[in-house]
Amino acid sequence: LSTLSHILPERVLALVENYLFYAAEHTGRSLLWFSAIFSVWFPMRATDCLMHAVRCAYALAEPQHPLLYRIKVFFYTVLLLLSIGLTTIVTVISRSAMAALAAFLGLPGVFAQLWNLVRFAAVGIVVFGAMAVLYTAAQDQRLPCSAIFPGAACSALAWITLSAVYSFYTEFFANYDLVYGALSTVAVVLIWLCLPAVVLIMGAELNAALASDLRRKKRPQKGETP
Repeated sequence: LSTLSHILPERVLALVENYLFYAAEHTGRSLLWFSAIFSVWFPMRATDCLMHAVRCAYALAEPQHPLLYRIKVFFYTVLLLLSIGLTTIVTVISRSAMAALAAFLGLPGVFAQLWNLVRFAAVGIVVFGAMAVLYTAAQDQRLPCSAIFPGAACSALAWITLSAVYSFYTEFFANYDLVYGALSTVAVVLIWLCLPAVVLIMGAELNAALASDLRRKKRPQKGETP
């Protein structure tokens, strides 16, 4: 939790902490099945909205194969949940844990010292990969990497930057309690969730704009032989 405080707003971190303690104290088979089902069902609704927004950015019509589209949404939702889990694990692994691992594997001591820098780069790579897969899955046909990577890279960088900036803003400047009272934590969480969604859609808009510009340059001008 102390490591996550570097990239998560304080209110979001408090909500995560309360949930973790609740899940640890109220274990049971019913909670397990409920979590397993709804942790896929509700994110599928959000993934469907994001994929629809990406298709709108690329000016694509309705999916030609609805069943295939739903399968894409399901598998991307699972991939997204795995990506979130992987980024959380990578983020919370401390330097002491890496020092113990380095000693066990016989690696140099500098390996653990560099981990604090490398782990945030690893988070960026995972976020970049998740966004690139989303932009690819939203298409009806295969696109070259040059039509996917620019928006994914910009979105990943913007997501990490905005999360850090918003965390700093909520901690030192914002006073949501004055406006929202007991609902201030909910407001912070919703705003923080909105930021990655916006940058994700803007990444798709960037890719669509670059693709449109490339098609315009390849289009023969008047008087030229097509």
